[in-house]
Amino acid sequence: MRGFWKDARALIQAYWLKGLIWSIPMVLTLWILSVVFSIADRIMSPVTRTLLNALLPDWLLVGPIAGGESPIVSFVLLALLLTILGGFVSWRYGEKLVRTLDSWIKRVPGVGLIYRSTRTIAEFFDGSKPSPFERVVLVPYPHPGVYTVAFVAGHATIKDLSGKDTDCLKVVIPNPPTGVQGIVLVPEHLARDTCLTVEQGIQFYVSLGMVSPPVITVAEAPEKTSE
Repeated sequence: MRGFWKDARALIQAYWLKGLIWSIPMVLTLWILSVVFSIADRIMSPVTRTLLNALLPDWLLVGPIAGGESPIVSFVLLALLLTILGGFVSWRYGEKLVRTLDSWIKRVPGVGLIYRSTRTIAEFFDGSKPSPFERVVLVPYPHPGVYTVAFVAGHATIKDLSGKDTDCLKVVIPNPPTGVQGIVLVPEHLARDTCLTVEQGIQFYVSLGMVSPPVITVAEAPEKTSE
């Protein structure tokens, strides 16, 4: 009898864990959608309320659209507005007008600093513009023998007092989910080029390493030049 209850408890725990694993993506998706709809409703609710009250009779404003409130309609209107804005900015004169407004906002003390930071982050996801990173490399960080996936953001040369030059890479090491951990100068001969594209490298960090090729091919380590 004791063995039966032990097996039953193990089976229930296994079923509970499997149900939890399968429900987490669904719950997170619904939560994210509810947050998106809530934000859209806060932004567009005056327009939604005015539009629904003008187009529909009072006897239809019940249930999900009672009083002219509808997060779904607000989301659709916001998506339509963003699409129109994107089309306007894609137009030559529209882009010029938006860039002029953009430059004015950047000159406002305090507000300009916040705006520039958010603008830089937003432009990172603009697929029509080249990536700010050149390639994905492996670097020995935080200590030799341990490799970290990093993004090459540029090049730099370190010159010491004796006149010796060291060619370095400026690499960005993300720290999910908080963002960038740091920008590190790594001697170029220590970095190993990988087969990963920049998009794959971003997926690697966003997924906490769960989305990545099973084999990461790296270039042969270059020989360190003699001094």
